[in-house]
Amino acid sequence: MLHDHRVLRGHTFMEAPVSTKAASTTTLFMVAVVVAVGTGTVAGIATVVVGIAAAVAGIAVAVARIAAVAGIAVAVARIAAVAVAVAFATAAVASTPISNLVVLVFEQLIFQNKIVGTREAEFRRLKKERDDRISQLRAERRHEREIKRKLLFYLKSEEERLNRLREEEEARKREESERRKKEEAERKAKLDEIAERQRQREREMEEKERLRREALLRPPEPTAKASEPAPAARPSEPVAAAAAAPAPIPGKYVPRFRRPAEGGQATAPPPEPDRWSRQDDHPPQGGDRWRSSSDDR
Repeated sequence: MLHDHRVLRGHTFMEAPVSTKAASTTTLFMVAVVVAVGTGTVAGIATVVVGIAAAVAGIAVAVARIAAVAGIAVAVARIAAVAVAVAFATAAVASTPISNLVVLVFEQLIFQNKIVGTREAEFRRLKKERDDRISQLRAERRHEREIKRKLLFYLKSEEERLNRLREEEEARKREESERRKKEEAERKAKLDEIAERQRQREREMEEKERLRREALLRPPEPTAKASEPAPAARPSEPVAAAAAAPAPIPGKYVPRFRRPAEGGQATAPPPEPDRWSRQDDHPPQGGDRWRSSSDDR
């Protein structure tokens, strides 16, 4: 058992009380001294010698046990206590009567028990205070570790949440960028297609304009065809066609090429106007009509 040496009010406190065997040996030695003084015989003197031997043996045993358990300081203290008891007994034998020695022995025992009880109570109080202080320190450290653990868990969770939000934001931005690029590519393709159509239309219009200009600049050919002799037409076929054509019904539309001409000859259909020619090549005759009507007035 370990011993805790503490100093309080000038006293040395130890964990265990004074050895019971040493105290009993000292008591026997003092009783032997009292008996020897009272009787004054050789037997009493022998008893004193035996008591001294027993005291020395008890002191040796106490020193051995104390040195092995509590340390050199406690052993020295106990040896000093036994030596004081021996000296006190010797002085009492030399100068005091038997009754005073008995009273001193009892008072010494009472004082010793009182000191031992006080020291034991003080030791229990100090031990309880130390245990309470240790328990409090352990609780505080446990609370600090718990707070630190919770703080680290919160920081780790917050960092993971921020990382997750940052990754989601980056993914959203990346998707938005890809979507914008795709829309931009589609819009550019549509614009290119529209531009290609516009260029194709412009080329077609230029080609039409070129053909129209070539047609306008081309020399007329009907004069050459009119100078050539017309092939002899069969006289019987037009007559037969004119005779076979039924009379036109009034109120019914008849195409121009089927209408009978004056003098029994069918009028030739008018030549097809040029599709690429301008509409203003043949100006309308409306002005002359209105002018002639105004002149008639």
